[in-house]
Amino acid sequence: NYTYDERGNLSKLEATGEPPTVYTYDSEDRIISVTYGDNKTVSYEYVGNTTITHLPDNKTVVEKYNDSGDLVDKTYTDDAGNIIYKISLEYDSDDRISKSHVVLSKDNKEPDTKISTFTDKDNGTGLSNDNESMPTDETSISGSVDNAITDTTGFTNIEYQYSYTDKSQLKSESITGDRGIKDISYTYDNAGNRISETIKTGDKEEVTTFTYDESNRLIKKQSPKKTTTYSYDKNGNRISAVSDGEKFSYTYDINDNLIEIKKNDVTIFEATYDAMGERILTKELNAGGVLESKYRLNDISFEDTQVLSVYNDSSKTNFIYGNERTVEEANGEDNVLITDDRESILGKIGEGYTFSMYTPFGNNEDINFSGTEKFNDKTKTPTLGFGFDGEWQDSTGLYYLRARYYDPSDGVFLSEDSVSGDIESATGL
Repeated sequence: NYTYDERGNLSKLEATGEPPTVYTYDSEDRIISVTYGDNKTVSYEYVGNTTITHLPDNKTVVEKYNDSGDLVDKTYTDDAGNIIYKISLEYDSDDRISKSHVVLSKDNKEPDTKISTFTDKDNGTGLSNDNESMPTDETSISGSVDNAITDTTGFTNIEYQYSYTDKSQLKSESITGDRGIKDISYTYDNAGNRISETIKTGDKEEVTTFTYDESNRLIKKQSPKKTTTYSYDKNGNRISAVSDGEKFSYTYDINDNLIEIKKNDVTIFEATYDAMGERILTKELNAGGVLESKYRLNDISFEDTQVLSVYNDSSKTNFIYGNERTVEEANGEDNVLITDDRESILGKIGEGYTFSMYTPFGNNEDINFSGTEKFNDKTKTPTLGFGFDGEWQDSTGLYYLRARYYDPSDGVFLSEDSVSGDIESATGL
């Protein structure tokens, strides 16, 4: 059930068997608090171009934006004020990201470098902190975050630089820093399809090529490791992917929703949708070789439907939303979700930290490509769920984007866009 205030803002969300989630807003209709679960709260403060998010257990996120509304800095701190993750972004004259600098707390150890931890105590300025001597104006806040990382001993630093074609397609990505050096470049055909990817790591170079048919559908991918060919039905849905004796088969319902995937004639994935086309159930092959069911409780109040809960008889995971997807509740634990400028889920802050990085087309990036020690907590097993661009990734590796599925390994959708171009509407072309 949904309840709205007199200004049309969602004020309460009630789901069967769960405590209500309550939202409050300021005079500009910006969220200032989200209360959920056992009276837990996520609160927001806005000071000029800076947003401060106060999370459960005194974790904090500080975000700074430029005058165009672009994110330029985002910093996560734990309950002791230790910086866990920070990203800084620069933009070119066309408002495209030209450089990003990522700082990660190294090997899940608490570094000595801290920033003051903001709390909800009011000091009369509209922003508060637990350090009486710390100024609370926007410039001082941002400076405190920036100056906190002058000593990078306890951190891993990674820098990304980007260049673009005349059509604003990504031309290259250069990665430098504590995890080594990698250069990735792309080329495209006249229709905008990516036709090559070249990855250089030290003296090693790998080239992957992509071939398309007259309908701009990917029909062949050739990498140093293998060659994969693809076929489609009359509606433009991918129905097979074959490589080195391995075949994936895809089946769709009458509405072109993906309902089954088989690997060499063994069903590894099934999906069920409601009358509105929203996915409500998946069955995925677990470690025991059995299709395990997981149901979805969806929230249709968002512009894009979002998942509130994923559950079955043995487990349940809830997701809490404020200005973005913020907290994951699972197995009695709250995990704060770390996101980047695209709302990709980079990691979780709970009992220890875990991190993931992504290539520009959504593949999981190996941030240890230089061969150094593992960064992620070895005691934690990566879990499926929300990832690149804040979308849900299934065990098949595919991302579910409501209208269709996306394959990050190929950088293409499995199906054609359900909204066709219209010469009467420029936005539909």
